Amino acid sequence: MGIMLGETALPPLMAALLVWLGWRELWWLFGLVLADAVGYAMWRGPARGAGERPARPAPRWTAPFRERRFWQLLPLLMTLPITMTGLFIYQARLTEDLGSSLAVYAWHSPRRRGWPSYLER
Repeated sequence: MGIMLGETALPPLMAALLVWLGWRELWWLFGLVLADAVGYAMWRGPARGAGERPARPAPRWTAPFRERRFWQLLPLLMTLPITMTGLFIYQARLTEDLGSSLAVYAWHSPRRRGWPSYLER
């Protein structure tokens, strides 16, 4: 569910943020949000009674939605789809902003990924 939600809802949000902030500032924002999340997780420490096993009823399919850990993991599950969608959609603009051309990007992309280059013989 997290990946589908990330693929569906967040690309328009990221596009709006990209228009509003620009791609460099958006990456800075991602870094700050990630640093805050990691800092908060490290600051909290282990939960009370971490070694104890409470008696639980049989799990239901709606149980994850009431679980705080589910909502904490959801952004992590959506990070990869957001990033890859952003790279696919804005690769031309990023290449242009970095001072290169699309021809150079197309020439070097397959070789960076380890694919054979049929143009060099």
